[in-house]
Formats: sequence, structure tokens, C-alpha cells
Amino acid sequence: MYSPCDAKVIEVESTLPDFIPREATKKDPLGNYVGLSCKNDNDTIVYLAYLSKNSVLV
Repeated sequence: MYSPCDAKVIEVESTLPDFIPREATKKDPLGNYVGLSCKNDNDTIVYLAYLSKNSVLV
């Protein structure tokens, strides 16, 4: 997976068990994810969510 914008990584979670989005909890609504802050727009944050456990490499 590639970033949809020129961005800086601001958050990463990759240790949660895999789950189906409709089974998300209030504590972990995104599951495993990468949070990105787009460089060209200071107000835009993008989350790539519901990734497989231990699959994130930044």
C-alpha cells in the first residue's frame, strides 16, 4: 500500500488482532492503521485502516 498523498507518518498501530470493520470496538475503531499528515495541506490527516496484524512497514 502506498500513501495517497505526500505525507509524514504521525501514528502507527500494527499489533492488534485482525478483525472485520463491523466488529470494531470503541477502544480500537480503526484496528491496525497508519496515520498520515499530508504535507501540502496542514489540516488533512489520512488514516489507512483495517490492516493485517504486523503488516505495517514504514
